[in-house]
This record gives sequence, structure tokens and C-alpha cells, in this order.
Amino acid sequence: MPGGITPLDIAVIGSGISGLSCAHYLSRQHRVTVFEAG
Repeated sequence: MPGGITPLDIAVIGSGISGLSCAHYLSRQHRVTVFEAG
């Protein structure tokens, strides 16, 4: 990873527009899982 950033495991709750935008942005440098209730 650039700049010595250690990748994190991140959980995003909800796959609405905000959740997906957040997950997309974070996935550039981290491992992201999206959870949805439906």
C-alpha cells in the first residue's frame, strides 16, 4: 500500500447510496464487506 498504510478489515452496514459510496472509497486501500438486511 502506498505511504505505508496497513489495510484494515472494514464492515459497512447498509447498501444505500451512502453505504456503497463509502465502501467504494474505502476499498481503494482497505478490505471492505457490505452487509444488508434484505
